[in-house]
Amino acid sequence: MIAYPKEGLNIRALRELAEAAHDQHSITEEEWTAINKAYPDPFFSPRLFGRIGFGILTLFVSAALAGILLMLVDFDAAGEIFLFMALLSFAALTWFVKNKSHFHSGIDDMLLHTGIIYAASGAAILADEHVSSVGIISPFSIIAGGLYLVAAFVFLNRIAALLVPLTASILIIELFPAYQNGMLSEWIIAAIMLVLIWLARKVQKAPSPNYKAEAGFWLEMAAAIGLYCAFNSQVVKDLSGSAYRTIGWFIFSWAWTIAIPILYLIYGFTTQRIAYIRLGLLGCCAIALTIQLVVHPVSDETMMVIFGIVCIITAAFLIFYYKKGNSSRYSFDPGTSRHLPDPGLLAAFAIHAAHQPTTTSPQNTEFGGGDFGGGGAGGDY
Repeated sequence: MIAYPKEGLNIRALRELAEAAHDQHSITEEEWTAINKAYPDPFFSPRLFGRIGFGILTLFVSAALAGILLMLVDFDAAGEIFLFMALLSFAALTWFVKNKSHFHSGIDDMLLHTGIIYAASGAAILADEHVSSVGIISPFSIIAGGLYLVAAFVFLNRIAALLVPLTASILIIELFPAYQNGMLSEWIIAAIMLVLIWLARKVQKAPSPNYKAEAGFWLEMAAAIGLYCAFNSQVVKDLSGSAYRTIGWFIFSWAWTIAIPILYLIYGFTTQRIAYIRLGLLGCCAIALTIQLVVHPVSDETMMVIFGIVCIITAAFLIFYYKKGNSSRYSFDPGTSRHLPDPGLLAAFAIHAAHQPTTTSPQNTEFGGGDFGGGGAGGDY
């Protein structure tokens, strides 16, 4: 289930593909203008600075209202006030999305995140008041993680997708503290990250048009980073003397720290997924930083310069050798995760539709086997 109307998302996708075709000089300026006139943007989505401004304004209003309510009750019912603010935020979010067609306008983004924070905070405070052994962090992480997971796919929110692995990790660290002769929390975190990667990949493989794929992509990337950090963080702890582990766990953690970035690089090349190549390079940077933090073979500045040069040389090689059309073996996806029909097919349809007499969007606009074909399916166009 997606909170935004499907017809509006289809038109938004059509406009994005037309813009991409225009940037690649596949269509003329006149054709691009005609497409935009024939299919006006159905959503209110300001540009970046407008989105930031609306978000800050919404945050100020929400925080001011919460502060006034807390002062009225003399901060004695903070949990109940936070839950009330959560319901109010979600109600306002629904109204802006359904009645005002807001789509990542800054207002709906901030209402979503403040609502989740209010709900998790209120529930955590009430749980701590009624069950003394629970604490605040565990219920906060459970509720926030669940709401972020739902929000990522219902409201197509990338930040929510990124925060799911983080809240899950915080919960496990709180529930399973470090043990002297084992790494139970690290194993549980790694298992959860693998489950999240599997879920994200399953979401991305859904039939086109798959508007949840972008959130699934960011969830997969965040979980992949969390999978690497599950045992990499233990290397830093072990070698800095802040925790004790057996020699077996010590060797395993170091092997994990070095092997995972290499596996990401290999997976990226074999599957032609540039995102994993980037993660692999990021992991290599983490290896260098870990060595520098613990062993400190050279000064920090020297290590940064050396590894920066290595990264620049590696990136230059990848760009010039494996760029699309330059290699007979590799042709990488530029990194877009939205699973839509072939841009050329949709651009051709858009050009055709834009030259029709009507200037209103047709009903039941479907991509991926709908009225206009797409995805290899036969259709009217």
